[in-house]
Amino acid sequence: MSAWHMRYHENAVEDLRRLGRREARDVLAAMTERVTRHTSPHEAGELLISEEFGAFWRYPLADCHVLCDIDREARRVTVLHVAAR
Repeated sequence: MSAWHMRYHENAVEDLRRLGRREARDVLAAMTERVTRHTSPHEAGELLISEEFGAFWRYPLADCHVLCDIDREARRVTVLHVAAR
């Protein structure tokens, strides 16, 4: 069991529905594996910094990119957006 918790924002849930059942299942499995396999989810992602929005993390997967917010204090990864390549 991971010390980090995963959440999916409602926008990410809609993105997953648009992908299709198989692709959505692959994204869910890949994100769960990346967060639980590492001591910190920061190890598997790429930091994106924007002056307007702040810092977010991108996880490139085979067929899509996943945009997340990581809350270190709450030890929570919130998936905000899933975009197909």
